[in-house]
Amino acid sequence: DSIFVSGVCGLNYGTITNCTNESKVNAISTAENSHYVYAGGVCGQNNGIITDCSNKSKVNATSKNGLVHVGGVCGYNNDTITNCTNESEVNTTSENGSVYSGGVCGINDGSITNSFNEGTLTAEANIVANAGGLCGDSSGTITNCFSKCEVKSNAKYSYADGLCGSNSGTITNCY
Repeated sequence: DSIFVSGVCGLNYGTITNCTNESKVNAISTAENSHYVYAGGVCGQNNGIITDCSNKSKVNATSKNGLVHVGGVCGYNNDTITNCTNESEVNTTSENGSVYSGGVCGINDGSITNSFNEGTLTAEANIVANAGGLCGDSSGTITNCFSKCEVKSNAKYSYADGLCGSNSGTITNCY
């Protein structure tokens, strides 16, 4: 089972342009079985295009037993994010699971270009916590982006960095 929560669109297969979220986003899964939680200021999961969008409000995601993907702009990116910003706090917790938390995107399997984060990140989990100023985890591309924030991560296996908690993709011209 999956939960998709955001300020603009839970699950995107189209195009989101020139949107701003100023409402607090809370995604909570209390299920005993494993759940996937996707939460973002603009989009929970992106399988399309997000351009010129911003998040200006707190994003919180919590799961009792699951995998949590949370980002200031998008929880999980499978396609394209361009010219987007996060200016608020991102908090992620999983009692018996793993979390991926990023200022722009929790997990990036697509591309992120000309985007930035200035919001604080906190990721806490029992097993794995990946937290990054831009992305918690990336196997995609990140180009011409920056992050200026505090990143906190706490788990048995914790990966935290100002740009990307863990990366198997390509990061170019970012700071």
